[in-house]
Amino acid sequence: MRREVPKLIDELPLSAEPLNGITIIRVSNLQGVDLAAVATYSERGELFNVAVDSLKSGIYPPRPAKPQTMDEVTQESIRQFGFPLTFAVDEFRKKPTPLYQGTDRPVPLTVVSLHYARNRWVEQHIFHEGSTE
Repeated sequence: MRREVPKLIDELPLSAEPLNGITIIRVSNLQGVDLAAVATYSERGELFNVAVDSLKSGIYPPRPAKPQTMDEVTQESIRQFGFPLTFAVDEFRKKPTPLYQGTDRPVPLTVVSLHYARNRWVEQHIFHEGSTE
């Protein structure tokens, strides 16, 4: 697959502004299925969407006991994976934290990405279960 090779730097250049969006990826296990849950936020920290998918092709996340609306599915994903309803952008920039509060189960991996200049630059923080970064 052709792709741009990332360049790792210690500090974002001034040209990296503005912040355009935030994603939080949580990798976890639910009823024996490895899942990746992705929450997307605006540059102001407003939650746009949550998507959950299996990490193995052909294996699907467990289905709820009764039919749910899209809003109910999203609310359940927010609760299960502990996504904040609003992302405190300035607070996170000052002190990056794994945002584990409110999860039902251990979350072995959280990746918080701040997307700048229309994804030209991405500041990424990776947290393993029990780590502070």
